[in-house]
Amino acid sequence: MMKSGKGIPSALRLGAALLAGAAVLPLSTVIAATPASAQAAASITADPELTRQAGVLSDRVEEAEGEAKIAVARELLAFLARHHDQIAGRKFTEASRTIMIELVDMPAEAAAMTTMMADLDRIIAAFRACGEGVAELRFGDVRGYFVPNDARLGHARALHRRAAELRLLEHDIARTIRVTIEFHSRRLRDEGRLEESLRAQDDTFAELAAAGLERSAPGRSQLQLYAETLTLARRDAEADSLFDHLIETAPAGSRQLQLTMNQAAFYRNIAGRFAEAEVPGLFAAVAAEALMGREAIATQKAR
Repeated sequence: MMKSGKGIPSALRLGAALLAGAAVLPLSTVIAATPASAQAAASITADPELTRQAGVLSDRVEEAEGEAKIAVARELLAFLARHHDQIAGRKFTEASRTIMIELVDMPAEAAAMTTMMADLDRIIAAFRACGEGVAELRFGDVRGYFVPNDARLGHARALHRRAAELRLLEHDIARTIRVTIEFHSRRLRDEGRLEESLRAQDDTFAELAAAGLERSAPGRSQLQLYAETLTLARRDAEADSLFDHLIETAPAGSRQLQLTMNQAAFYRNIAGRFAEAEVPGLFAAVAAEALMGREAIATQKAR
């Protein structure tokens, strides 16, 4: 973590404020803001000992009961805030999820969640005030665990807009946020809520397009979901262009190519585009048998 001209680590001030339940400190006055360009290139330098301590605190949260569980959970959250850039990514995720999972099961769930959300809001505001965009987004993502399921897509969309503002759309945390958007967009589409699903995807890809990243930043599964949803919405030209891109970038003879062809045929069939589904459908059926054998379930589905 960078230090202020007075030599006071911002992490210590943040941790002290959190544990004391104080109002948000004006950290921008004691710490130099990190430029977005530098944040985009930054990566976590994992400290094995701090990562181990995060695991120990997670275990303590699981073992504690009653009010002690809330106290230890707040201690863990403060620890994650102080050392967020030194804890291995997987352990950080596991620890933050432990907080949510353990508190949900408490009899006083509502009060516990309110306490943790207030702590998280202070942390997020403090990181935002001092210009630490990556940390702001990481803890914003953790905050998403504490909102109702139907509100999580909207929460993730707000985080992605913020990542666009900070020019951090290529950072790992933005990729994590897009995974959440993909998950909930797929859920809405599968529930028949096509307009809601497509609106979230349209907005996400518009932000990526504005940054010149609409084809390079999303994962392949997110691109394919968007192509499938566009097909159902009968935005045929956009859907076909995206499917063409996915087909062109899949290795020849690969399962990836077979699956892309299969999905193009499947969703064109649903949309009533039977003629356009025939060629990719035939390819997918033949390729599936060659790759996995005639008796495989995937081959039977393709056929």
